[in-house]
Amino acid sequence: MVNLPVAVLGLGRFGEAVAVELSKLGAPVLGLDRRAPVVQRLAGRLSHVVVADTTDAEALAEVSLEDYACAVVAIGTDLESSILTTSLVAEMGINDIWAKALNREHARILERVGATNVVLPESEMGQRIAHQIRGRTLNFVKVADDWVEVITKPPKEMCSAPLDNDRLIRKYDVAVTAVKPEGAAHFEHVTSATRLGYSDRIAISGAPNAVDHFLRTR
Repeated sequence: MVNLPVAVLGLGRFGEAVAVELSKLGAPVLGLDRRAPVVQRLAGRLSHVVVADTTDAEALAEVSLEDYACAVVAIGTDLESSILTTSLVAEMGINDIWAKALNREHARILERVGATNVVLPESEMGQRIAHQIRGRTLNFVKVADDWVEVITKPPKEMCSAPLDNDRLIRKYDVAVTAVKPEGAAHFEHVTSATRLGYSDRIAISGAPNAVDHFLRTR
């Protein structure tokens, strides 16, 4: 996916971060923003960057937006521009549309006008920080409304025998998906022979309530 062309519409902090990271991953990226200073600053960092009003259908046609496999509507606080841009992008036949939303209502509107994936970065960051503040996780990722993954330390009861994911699923309805042994540089897959150390880092996945219950019973 990352090698397919991606258009990022709106180059504020969120849009710029997405566009630059995609470019680092090898994707040809077209960046669009109505602010000339922003476009000038990003020239050379993206494959193409153009001053354009993303709410203008003719402007989008001029840059051949329909040729892009994926579009990211990263417009910030201007809800009208965000919704209109998403609608225009959908009308151009792009099937993979990611859009930034400010709240749940905004997200629902974006989905209705054609967004296939909606992200709420402020909300998701708030959830992640809240879980870290509670001291039970080192990281928190919301995969979907009904599925999360957290990085945490294993409870001592899991460090006395080989990992038994079947028992963990039966007891807590969660599973260990990866482990980073103490001193290791990377996470690795777990097997039935995996033995956990208390200073290891483990990735736990499951429904939010199940993961929270597992963390509270440690």
